[in-house]
Amino acid sequence: MFNDSLTIYNYYRDSSNGNVEWYRTQLKGLMWTEKTQTSVSADRHINIAQMVSVTIPLQKLTCDKEYISSVEWQNLDDKSAYWTVNTKGQDVIVKGLIDKELSQDYPSTDLKKDYESVATVVSFADNTSRDKLKHYKIGGK
Repeated sequence: MFNDSLTIYNYYRDSSNGNVEWYRTQLKGLMWTEKTQTSVSADRHINIAQMVSVTIPLQKLTCDKEYISSVEWQNLDDKSAYWTVNTKGQDVIVKGLIDKELSQDYPSTDLKKDYESVATVVSFADNTSRDKLKHYKIGGK
């Protein structure tokens, strides 16, 4: 059930030079689910969106970095030992273990061209304080 993997690209702006930077983290032991959501607007246009839901149970999670909140992560000088999830519409998740690094030469829009299951993070829940099934939940579109 929790046999999927993902790569998350955490966005930040380097305070020393103002450049956009990305930290890539690979996570294993999760469940990636996709569904198509259809809606009709007031002016009768049909809107179709691909929605992604990722459940990451702590007991199955394999990662070489520690999770911390996005506020803590943004304030770190050395971000390399941690991963986070930011819901401000800039973090990107990709199904699978991806080795590509994001840069000005290879922006996140190229991920969407090169890989089938790519989403921008829009929601996050830290459910690790629950009595059962301690997990993180990521939503994307």
